Amino acid sequence: MPGGIDRFWHRYSVTPESPDLRQLQRVAFAYSHLPYENVTKILKEVRSAGSETKLRGPDEVLEDHLRWGTGGTCFSLCNTLRELLDQSGFDCFIAMGDMHYGANIHCAIVVRFAEAKFLLDPGYLLHDPVRLPQTGSDVTHRTSMNTILLRGEAEGIVSLYTLEFGQLRWRYRLRCSPVPMEEFVRHWTHSFSLNSMENVMLSRLDDSGRLYFRQNRLDLVSHSHREKRRVSASDAAELAAVFGVPADLILQAQKALAGRR
Repeated sequence: MPGGIDRFWHRYSVTPESPDLRQLQRVAFAYSHLPYENVTKILKEVRSAGSETKLRGPDEVLEDHLRWGTGGTCFSLCNTLRELLDQSGFDCFIAMGDMHYGANIHCAIVVRFAEAKFLLDPGYLLHDPVRLPQTGSDVTHRTSMNTILLRGEAEGIVSLYTLEFGQLRWRYRLRCSPVPMEEFVRHWTHSFSLNSMENVMLSRLDDSGRLYFRQNRLDLVSHSHREKRRVSASDAAELAAVFGVPADLILQAQKALAGRR
């Protein structure tokens, strides 16, 4: 039986091509079907005995997606995307990022071509390859939810800002150099202790904008409007309809968090 990667290619009709920018866009579009969610991360931690056994590898992430429509958080999403790109012949690596909440708590993918480097960030729902700027310059990219601004701050250092409703906000700073796998695993393992694991979180992007759920609030953000409403995590059927993650998994994750508290 074909592995998760082969079946993923078949599901989204991605055929082998030269590893150029057009093929990168095809791979990234296929991968955009994986939502950002911590449901699978919460449940895997509950089932695991050791620190590294709770890390979901590429085959597991893809098999779960093909079976349930799930995705992951930035670490598992980036690790899986890197594997997909590696197998497709791309020169790519995982880069670590710092946010307001701490250092090395975010990560993204950098793809190298002869003429430029491109950023993909599945954890931040940036599914279009965006060219990384040179030092002292900016690159902007419009998504269905906002405008992304990348600013080259220093050699190998890029900051990502979002522009929403006229407000420019700094989101994270990325060190655009490969992180050794041993170090990446340490940061990944540490991420289980962050406050992002205290509540069920779900997010996805479609043509209407970004849908985001956390702490009983569902947000829809687009260029033209922002809508917020209360939705309890116990309303799993509604969340399943919005994000495509099975209701029973959402309820299991909510129960696991309640037991932890």
